[in-house]
Amino acid sequence: IKQNIGNLGNLQKFHAYGNSLEGNIPTQFGNLKQLTELNLSENNFSGPIPTSFNYLHNLEYLAIHQVSKTVSDGLTGPLPSFIGCTSLQNIHLQYNSLSGPLPLNFLKNSNVLQKIINLDLNDNKLSGFIPNTWQRFSQLNVNLSNNKLAGIESPLCQMNRWQEGLVGEYGCDAILCERNYYNAYGRQTDYYNECDSCFLKTQYFGARTCMSDDKF
Repeated sequence: IKQNIGNLGNLQKFHAYGNSLEGNIPTQFGNLKQLTELNLSENNFSGPIPTSFNYLHNLEYLAIHQVSKTVSDGLTGPLPSFIGCTSLQNIHLQYNSLSGPLPLNFLKNSNVLQKIINLDLNDNKLSGFIPNTWQRFSQLNVNLSNNKLAGIESPLCQMNRWQEGLVGEYGCDAILCERNYYNAYGRQTDYYNECDSCFLKTQYFGARTCMSDDKF
């Protein structure tokens, strides 16, 4: 994508799903102050998510997932805080190579904290704990399975409206299966899909298979 994309100051929606676009995502996207939807998924982008995305205060929907990973390992670097994205409700960044901890100030200045927020971050390389500062989200639906997460801060297990109310029924397991446990979703999704014990003693939370963590 050429850098002059940033000259389209009135652009509200940009969808480029499923092409052969590659290279870094231009920082000039941060100039598109009217942008509400950005979908760059299923391309061959690499490098970090531009910090200029923090200026997209009208952005409601962001998708840059890369399930196919046909050429590269996808986006790298840390997960941005998106602290200036005050309208963002849908974030789909799964199947990349994002690494490092989950930001304490993630969406801190959001104007939609009382609304449903959908966050897909599964199949990255994120590490550390899900921080208790995320209690700011009243209705969070989050997929963090298949990362390198070491745990969940205990107050989050009381967020009864998270995961469409499943945290109120199953506690922490509705967010992620704990270490040494797994299921096909990396978390408990209903009464019949509990987190099962893994004889291989997996190291990380959110395992979807009972296998060695060497795959990371």
